[in-house]
Amino acid sequence: MREATKGSAFASPSRGLFATVAAALLLVLVTPHMGVAFRQVTSVEGTLGNDIGGIYLVLHNVMPEFRIRYKRDAQTRGGVMPFQVAPISAELIDFMGPKPSGVQISEITDHAWASARSVFEGDVIIQVNTMPVSDEKSFAEAAAKVAGHVTLWIRRPQIKFTTGRLVKISYSVVEDESAEASAIAEERINLEISDATLPFVAQLENSRRTSEIWKPSDEELAELRAGWSELPMAEKPIFITGTHRVVAAAAYDVALLNDRNLGDTVFAIVSDLKGNPVAGTGGQVVAVYGAQEISPEGISGSYVEALIAAAPFPISIEFKGRFTMIRLADFSDKDIDHRLADFRAARKKAAEDDKKVKVATDLPDND
Repeated sequence: MREATKGSAFASPSRGLFATVAAALLLVLVTPHMGVAFRQVTSVEGTLGNDIGGIYLVLHNVMPEFRIRYKRDAQTRGGVMPFQVAPISAELIDFMGPKPSGVQISEITDHAWASARSVFEGDVIIQVNTMPVSDEKSFAEAAAKVAGHVTLWIRRPQIKFTTGRLVKISYSVVEDESAEASAIAEERINLEISDATLPFVAQLENSRRTSEIWKPSDEELAELRAGWSELPMAEKPIFITGTHRVVAAAAYDVALLNDRNLGDTVFAIVSDLKGNPVAGTGGQVVAVYGAQEISPEGISGSYVEALIAAAPFPISIEFKGRFTMIRLADFSDKDIDHRLADFRAARKKAAEDDKKVKVATDLPDND
């Protein structure tokens, strides 16, 4: 290489190779619309008709959902179960929505029975066998109809917590010039889950430990709005690939139409993310956002996340709840610009340091 002259940043073959590889990796990391350390692709189905572009702090308030199956015995005949139920507590609005559907176990009347089946006070029952539960009346009706085996669909508030991530969404439209009135011919949407490390890692981890919801303060949001583009990259990306489907309600397929969590939604985002084994997050995450409310401040709605663990056989764990996308700024690639500036500064410093190194001349061999 002609550029590999003495005293330059590429004076040695090893350093030249390193710089070349580093530059190539940087292009992967900071190429526009690939401003994250893992590959992501977005597809659009139908027409949203809403400009959802922006930089968002996305918070998920979730709890695990699972099924408990048992055979009816003397204590469950006639629809009578060894526990009492009540309306869902107002404390769970952030996890179940303003109009929660289901009932909450208010009292255990047979602790041995409940312990043997891992049923706890505070559990939320949302379905009995194939019958959805909306309130105490529908629960009693469903319980009276079951025969043989009983399957309870339960969410457990004792393991509720908040998770968060930074998301970038670019939005643009192509207008139909052949139409007499202004019409959208195509929406171009690109969604990226950022690899940046949020400044709330400790708070989110505490939420997981204590099973308490976490919300950022006004001061924390102001700091994030001012500095989101300068957040440090994660040492090891959590994901290695991701695909995102942005689907308008009118274009829902059969699976989305039959999803009870997507009732009254305007659009859905379905993300399929492959975990990074190097970061200890192998496996797969499938996340479904059901957008119900859209405003200049952000987007909110239902949220479902299925974790498919990497094991000899698939193990799926579901978390369900609510999400809030807090809009921080208009969409931009300021984070990419910042990383490029850091890289150039680091390369310049490396070149300057290299100039300070004196290379010893070759000495003749001693005969």
